[in-house]
Amino acid sequence: MRHSLFSRVRLCAVITISCGLIPTARAQAPASCSFQTLPLTHQTSSPLDVESLTPFAMNDFLTIVGDSHSVNNARPDGGFIRWPNGSVQLTSKYQSTVALHLVGRNNNGAMVGWFPYKNQQNPVDLPPENWTI
Repeated sequence: MRHSLFSRVRLCAVITISCGLIPTARAQAPASCSFQTLPLTHQTSSPLDVESLTPFAMNDFLTIVGDSHSVNNARPDGGFIRWPNGSVQLTSKYQSTVALHLVGRNNNGAMVGWFPYKNQQNPVDLPPENWTI
């Protein structure tokens, strides 16, 4: 009985040491990645108006939404959409009666955000079919 216990211990030790000596042939290749930076300012069509951008969310298609603030107070604060091609659309430009702030966008184009009313942040859900710019 001692002989079989000793054999089992020795076999376990050999297997453990062998596993540690096997080269890691299946190791992962070095990862490669790339990134782009998002400019946090946007020059509007008016030479006197520069928008400060605060991104909040990005979907899988690289569409970014967030808040915009007019540095020179040339327009009301609102939200922005930055499309994958780099163009920026300001919600305050198109919806001038409501300062619409955007905080999220899904892959189907639906957006969520808020608008100020009576000193409160009122939530809004914009399905893609209701959002026309």
